[in-house]
Amino acid sequence: MEFCITANIIIRENIYVTDKRISPFVKGITIGICDDNAVDRNKLQKFCERVLKDMEMDNHTFYLFQSAEEVLYYCENMKNKRIDILFLDIEMPGMDGICLKNKLVD
Repeated sequence: MEFCITANIIIRENIYVTDKRISPFVKGITIGICDDNAVDRNKLQKFCERVLKDMEMDNHTFYLFQSAEEVLYYCENMKNKRIDILFLDIEMPGMDGICLKNKLVD
């Protein structure tokens, strides 16, 4: 499977990427993956884990979502648990990734 990633990247202000390592100021990174296909969610998670390992970043958390509505619910109810990077599937039943991105940015 190939991943084609088109992204608007918003990085938390205290994350600095230099070479292949993330700044020691970052204690951990939280990654959200929203895809209606469980196989694709898991493959993207494994890919991210390999990249983070190459960056010597061990302390990370993944949240896996199967719909845009789950992401919205999480963001509205878990405000103290911020997601640093969020991967969104563009084509999903119900709300798609682009609509979700627009709601999250507004």
